[in-house]
Parts: sequence; structure tokens; C-alpha cells
Amino acid sequence: MPCKTIASILEDLACEYKEQIHVYKINADEEPQLAEAFAVKFLPTLIFCPMNDHPHVICGSISKMNFVEYINDVLLQEFYKLTDLKPTTLDIL
Repeated sequence: MPCKTIASILEDLACEYKEQIHVYKINADEEPQLAEAFAVKFLPTLIFCPMNDHPHVICGSISKMNFVEYINDVLLQEFYKLTDLKPTTLDIL
């Protein structure tokens, strides 16, 4: 069930950040070689890959608020340094 919950959150965030991030969902059962290549041992596994930094890995479910924090702090940190834009604050229910 955590994978389905996270999938729903990721779909929402992919739309909200569509011009800033790319979201990919991999089914480890259907893509075992890819899961092995990324050393996935637990499900769900979330891998945040910033353009100019090392990947950040989270095993387990996280809230939408935590996703937003990771997106702003990990994935978009360099983007915000290069522009006048500020991190997005989303209404989290």
C-alpha cells in the first residue's frame, strides 16, 4: 500500500513541478535489472538525483510535505541559486 500512496503523491507533484523536475516510476517486479542497478533492497525506495550532486535515497513512505521539502532542498537548490525565483510553497492538506 505505501507504493500506491506514494505513486499518487508523485503524480500530483509531477504536475505541480512539471517544468522543473522529472518523475520516473519503476515497478521493481517488472524491471528487476533496473532495481538491482540502483541497489533497491526495500520498497518503496525513492531516489532523488540532483543534476550537480550525488543521489539521495529514502527507503519507505514519506508525506507530501516531505516530498516538497526534498524537491526544494535537494533537486531545485541549484535552480534557485541561478534565478530570482523562490521555492514553491504548496498547500498541503
